[in-house]
Amino acid sequence: MALQYPRLPLLILPYTRNELPGWGKLFGIFGIGSDSDPKIWKQAPVTWIRGKWHHYRMKLDLSDWCDRHTYFLGRYYELATQLVLQSILKPGDRFVDVGANHGMISMLGAYLVGKDGRVDSIEPNPGCIERIQEHIQQNNIAHIHIHECALGSVQTFLQLTQLTEHTGYGTLTHIPEKDQHLITRIIDVPVKKGDDILADHDQQPALIKMDVEGFELNALHGLSETLHNSHCPVMTEVLDNYLKRAGHTREQLIDFMTTHGYTGYQIATRRRGLRHRLHLTLLPENPGIPMSSTDVLWLHNNHWLSDGLRKRFI
Repeated sequence: MALQYPRLPLLILPYTRNELPGWGKLFGIFGIGSDSDPKIWKQAPVTWIRGKWHHYRMKLDLSDWCDRHTYFLGRYYELATQLVLQSILKPGDRFVDVGANHGMISMLGAYLVGKDGRVDSIEPNPGCIERIQEHIQQNNIAHIHIHECALGSVQTFLQLTQLTEHTGYGTLTHIPEKDQHLITRIIDVPVKKGDDILADHDQQPALIKMDVEGFELNALHGLSETLHNSHCPVMTEVLDNYLKRAGHTREQLIDFMTTHGYTGYQIATRRRGLRHRLHLTLLPENPGIPMSSTDVLWLHNNHWLSDGLRKRFI
């Protein structure tokens, strides 16, 4: 029996893969986006495609909105994050991917730093680790190193709670009662200090990307020595409601990073012709001021790259 899932959206594949103007609206019209009815894609297959930006093969489950976006774009869907990587990483660099999920950002990092560079993929979810390992094996990538743990301020074990079937919604924070119906699994995972993990190699990171669903401040405390020694740019999410689940606030996160010499900039994109360009705006410290983006790039005031990035993208 043939799998039942929409075939009509495949007609727009050449258009969306080239990211021509209006592709986002087409996602909505053809029911491709994250707000589409998940039932119509439930039987969609798992497939492999080659990424147009890094040329590695990616395993994609088309029943998952995130993988579906990636399939129709030919690249991982988080554009601004990837533009940051392209603007900072160069051959021979070390890139640290905290909360690597399926390894999509790790693969772009591996392409940019090349075989003489190094990527540390830090991920506690066993299902995600398996997907990263598949990507490494399929593409013969020797310079991605997986660390099967979460990051925190101390070495311990904590419960990783996954909300919905989407693995990107896994968190070590407390889940409020109103969201507990979304829990699909709870896993005990090891937690380590980032400073201890990264000490196994003497090269300082050129960039740290962090996607840990509200556990940012805990993870950053465990990276204090690395931040002090490297001054490298750091990408995090800043979501007030996620931070609240961990008992933290935006002000506390900003205070921690400011103490370490960093200034936060909201990450966004602006269309220029047929392509998008990275755009940075200063992160508002006042929680009463709404944020234009929840993705933030922290630049150290004394890092050699910071002035150049500000001039190019602000």
